[in-house]
Amino acid sequence: MISDNLKYVIRQFIERVLPACKPRELVIPTGTGKVVGLAGVRRSGKTFLFFDAIQRLALQGVDRRRIVYLNFEDDRLHPIHAEELDLILRSWHEVFPEMAGQHKYLFLDEVQNVSGWERWIRRLCDTEDVEVFITGSSSQLLTRDLATALRGRSITLEVFPLSFREYLTFRGIEVVPHSADNESRLRHELESYLVCGGFREIVLADEALRPWILEEYSSL
Repeated sequence: MISDNLKYVIRQFIERVLPACKPRELVIPTGTGKVVGLAGVRRSGKTFLFFDAIQRLALQGVDRRRIVYLNFEDDRLHPIHAEELDLILRSWHEVFPEMAGQHKYLFLDEVQNVSGWERWIRRLCDTEDVEVFITGSSSQLLTRDLATALRGRSITLEVFPLSFREYLTFRGIEVVPHSADNESRLRHELESYLVCGGFREIVLADEALRPWILEEYSSL
């Protein structure tokens, strides 16, 4: 069952048109030879940083069949246990046998939902030609356990909500020096930024919807 679901999810991702991603100050590095982990609060933009990295790889000419993204909060992959994680690579090769032996990129979202994932990733990096990228909660990823389990094989980047500079970019607002009108606009936007907290979804939402989204966030 999990194997069939994995094949479907992998095929669906390859065919999916990813949403446009506005650039952020943090860019996920590739080609580091290490597992790259993103840690941060929910809704801080970790998944969109993944999508941005995937799109950059595609622009560099990487075949989309060599890139897989899995979200372990997807009900189709629940429950998946550590001993079943080998099915990911097996299913990938069964869906795209022509990609066997090719350098691959594996993006795993909310990986902390799978107990024992650290040991599997360590073995994967030791035995396969795969670059691995993971996200999870700060409490799970920013611990000595991660460094111990991966034995110096990981880089952890902390993802924060948008900075005010990023907020202005997302809103399409230009900073014009020595402009009274622009200064007034910036003051208004700063007040709005302090209310929304720099969360991407709220920043891009219609102003009338922001209070409702904020209320939803407060209940998480």
